[in-house]
Order: sequence, then structure tokens, then C-alpha cells
Amino acid sequence: IAIDLDPVRLRCAAQNAKVYGVADRINFICTDFFHFAQSPRLWSMATPFSNEDGECDTNQNDRCAEGVIDAIFLSPPWGGPSYLKMKEFDLNTHLTPNGFDIFNAAKKITSNIAYFLPRQTTVGQLVSLAGPGGSCEIEQNLLNTKIKAITAYYGNLVTGRCDDVLK
Repeated sequence: IAIDLDPVRLRCAAQNAKVYGVADRINFICTDFFHFAQSPRLWSMATPFSNEDGECDTNQNDRCAEGVIDAIFLSPPWGGPSYLKMKEFDLNTHLTPNGFDIFNAAKKITSNIAYFLPRQTTVGQLVSLAGPGGSCEIEQNLLNTKIKAITAYYGNLVTGRCDDVLK
């Protein structure tokens, strides 16, 4: 599922998904994530954003109505280029809304979460999101041999546990 308030960003995401051959596995929905996460009835009523004209695809609506959300990829805005100068990126203070609130809203929908964040995000905070007995895998995202960002994986998205999610 892909949710954003900006229809242009959703169209870009849909085009990228099409290029990589996974567009049929993603519902693109133009709404506020917190509103969506707090309203389970919207999970089946949400209108996916599926083509360049912003028209709805009834096949996608049927999929959404099944109520199956396998995983969530979180990529919140990092607050502009100022994050580049930070020694540490704190989920509590450098994300608006709070990075813990974002994660907890997603966790109400599924425990299979990928969280894309700046490279200097506080690792202890990412690990704490897994909770007692949970696990977290942190991947460094490189471009031209330089770490540009990190992605933290939770639930069945942790390596070796993702087969059930991605079928």
C-alpha cells in the first residue's frame, strides 16, 4: 500500500512500481496516513490512485476491499536538507509527526514494516521499535559507495523471514 497526500508523488511512485513490475501488488491511495491508519473501515473503502489521470481502478479497489495489507514502507519527510548537518537524527525530535507515533500507527495495521530514514538515525531508537523479543534489521543504502540512508525492517521483513509476506 502506498499513501501520500501529494497526488504527484503518488503518480511517480506508481510509475516506478510499473517500471519494476510490481504495480499490480501495490494500492496507491491519496490520503493522510494517520487518518487512514486510525480508520480500519477506510482500509476497504479507500480509493487507490492507479493511473496517470488519477482515475480509480476497480480491480485495485477489490484488492483493497479484501483488507490484506502485507507490509508498510514508511518514508516520512526528513525536514529538508538540514538533516545532512546533524550528527544524530532523533525520531522523537527531528520528525513531525514524531517518528515513534508514525511507526506505532503503522504497527496497528501490520507488524511487517520497512522504515526509510537518514543514515544518522539513532540506532538504539530503531531497535527499541521492535519491542521486547522483537527483531530489527538495519540496511545501509549506498550510492556511489557512500551511505545515503538506512532502511530498518521489522516483523517478517527481517531477512530470512520474508518468504510468507512476499508470496
